[in-house]
Amino acid sequence: MKALCSGYSFPDPTSTTFVNAWEELPANLKDVMYDYQKDGFLYCLSREGRALIADEMGLGKTIQSLAVAHHYKNQWPLLIICPPSLLQHWYREISKWLAPPENEISIVKKGSDNMVNKIVIISYDLAKKAAAASQLSGFRVCICDESHALKNLTSKRTKMLTPFLTAMERIILLSGTPISNRPIELFPQLRILRPQDFHDWSKFDFGRRYCNLHHDGYKWNFQGASNIDELHNYLKTRVMIRRMKTDVGLQLPRTRRMRIEIEIQPRELKQMNKMLQDKKIKRALERVRELEEPWKHFAELADLRVELGKAKINAVCEHLKDCWENWKWNETDKILIFGHHQKVLDSIESFMDKLRVPPNNGTRAQPVGYRRIDGSTSHAHKIRSVDEFQTDPNVRILLLSMRTAYQGLNLTRAKYVVFTELDWNPTVLEQCEARAHRIGQRAACVDIHYLLAESSLDDAMWAVTRSKSRVNNHVLNGTKRSSGDDYSVSRKKRRTHRK
Repeated sequence: MKALCSGYSFPDPTSTTFVNAWEELPANLKDVMYDYQKDGFLYCLSREGRALIADEMGLGKTIQSLAVAHHYKNQWPLLIICPPSLLQHWYREISKWLAPPENEISIVKKGSDNMVNKIVIISYDLAKKAAAASQLSGFRVCICDESHALKNLTSKRTKMLTPFLTAMERIILLSGTPISNRPIELFPQLRILRPQDFHDWSKFDFGRRYCNLHHDGYKWNFQGASNIDELHNYLKTRVMIRRMKTDVGLQLPRTRRMRIEIEIQPRELKQMNKMLQDKKIKRALERVRELEEPWKHFAELADLRVELGKAKINAVCEHLKDCWENWKWNETDKILIFGHHQKVLDSIESFMDKLRVPPNNGTRAQPVGYRRIDGSTSHAHKIRSVDEFQTDPNVRILLLSMRTAYQGLNLTRAKYVVFTELDWNPTVLEQCEARAHRIGQRAACVDIHYLLAESSLDDAMWAVTRSKSRVNNHVLNGTKRSSGDDYSVSRKKRRTHRK
C-alpha cells in the first residue's frame, strides 16, 4: 500500500492573512491566550478549519478551539460534542469567552430537547441518536472534545457520526490522547478530518501500512504498529498540532514520579495464589508478561485483578498513613487518591474516616476532610466535590475512581497524587495525572506515587502500559520513550504484620 500523501502545501500560518484573523478575535480571548495557543489557532486556520489539537492534557485546548470556532462564526450554527461530564464545562467556557446571548446556547440532555440554536452542546451518545434522526445536517462548524471517543471503527457511534462530521465545513478534534493502545484508533479520526486523503483507503489499507496487519488464524489482527515514523510525519504535516508541557515554556511545576513496590503478606496473597493454580489464568498471566498479544487475555485476568486490589488494601493504607504523617507539607497541601475497584475505594474511605489532622496551636486533632467521586456520584455532587476540594482548606483529600475522574476535572490544588491500582490503558493513568499537573498548578513540584505489589499482576500491567505508551509516543511525538521512563523505583517493607 502506498504511503499517505504529504505533498500538499498548506498556507503559511504566519502569513498576513492569518495574523489579521488573530487581530480580529475578541480582546478577552487574545488577552489570555499564550503564544503557543495563538500558534494552535493559526495552525487550525491554515488547515482550513479541519485539524486535531492534540496538546498534552492541561494546556488549554478548549480556548484554542473556541477561537477557531469564533473565526468561522458566519458559518454557524456551532455544534459541540463531548462526554456527558463535560457538558456544563463547555457551557461555562462558551459563556465566558464568546459571551453569546443566553437564549442562543443550548445543552441537549435528552433526545426530545431542541436541536435548533446558534450553539448546541451535546454528548456523543445523544449525538449518535440525533444523527440517526438526521438532526445534525444543519450544522457546518463542529468541535469534538475527547475525540478518541470515535476511535472504534466498528462502534455504532462512529458509524453514525462519521458521515455528518466528515460533511462539516469546519471541524476541530480535541484530544490529548487521540490513541490509547494502537495506531488503528487514529483511522476514524483521520478520515473525518481529511476525507480527500482517505477516499480510496479501507481499514485494511491503513492496517497493512501502519498496523502490521496479519491474520492470526481466527481473524484479521489490527493491533500492531508499522511504518510509525511515516505516520507521525503525516500527522505533523497534515492534520495535527501537538505540544507537550515541556515545550511551551509555561514554567509548570516539575513532576516527581515514583514506582513504589509494596509488600503483601502471605495471608493476604492466599486467594490470589489459589487462583494462580488455574492453568488458564497462569498461562494468561505468562502471555501478558511476555507481551504476546496481551489484550487477548485481559478478560481472563479480571478476577485476578479484583483479588490483587483486595490483597493490597492493608499495604496501601499503611503507605497512605506513613505519607500523611511523614510528608513535609504545610496545612494547605492536598492529595488525590486514585483506585479502580469499589472494594478498594470503600476500604480506603474507611481508613480515611479514622485519619486525623494533628493538633495545632492548642486545638484538638480533627477528622480529615475528604470527598469521594466514583461511578455512582451524581453530576451535581461531582461538581460540588471538585469545587470544595479546590476552595475549601478543610477538604484535604479527594478519593477518585480512575475511569470516572480521568477527564474533565481541574484539580490543581493537589500536590500529591497516589495510584493505588493500575489500568491496562496508559492514557487513563496519564489523564489522571493531568488532573493536577496542568495550567493553574502552583506547587513547586507534584509528587506522583504508583503503588505496585511485588511479583504480581501489577508487574505485568505495568509492562503492558509502558509498551503501549512507547507506541503512542512514537506515533504522536516522534519519540520512542515511554511516558514512564522517568520513574524512580523504591521498595517499601511493611512496618507491621497484621494478624
